[in-house]
Amino acid sequence: MLIRTAQQTMEATMRICRIKRCVVVFGFAAFAAFMVSQMDADLFISSQSSGTNGSVLRYRGTNGSFVGVFASGGGLVDPLGLTFGPGGDLYVCSGGSDQVLRYDGRTGAFVSVFASGGGLVAPINLTFGPDGNLYVSSSYSKVMRYNGQTGAFIDIFISDDRLAFPRG
Repeated sequence: MLIRTAQQTMEATMRICRIKRCVVVFGFAAFAAFMVSQMDADLFISSQSSGTNGSVLRYRGTNGSFVGVFASGGGLVDPLGLTFGPGGDLYVCSGGSDQVLRYDGRTGAFVSVFASGGGLVAPINLTFGPDGNLYVSSSYSKVMRYNGQTGAFIDIFISDDRLAFPRG
């Protein structure tokens, strides 16, 4: 039986990711909700800690060394899921403000509130679908769909009481 630690699994996946030039998402509890790898293999981790006041931290993918705070501000409260969009910008679920925030994917500068409304409550995770739209898991049994270019609310894509805090 092969047993891997989270660190070993992450390192193996990162090696594959560098070869295939893909994006990887890992879920972790408490200290970091989600990690995303960008083409340069750096890791971007949402931090809910009061020490960082809710921010996205950047670490070197090669050795795990801390680079710095990549994105913060713009109303970011209780950051959870994050993803890089088709245009290279960073999108972050701001669980405490019921919004998806958009940051410049190169500099981390706040761009705008990208998506909100339509009943979005404490967003947990998000992804861009093959149709180009943004799908956001809303606490309490829903997945919301937003226009992937404008952030305009389209509809509640899934509403199912069997979903409890959908994560991905």
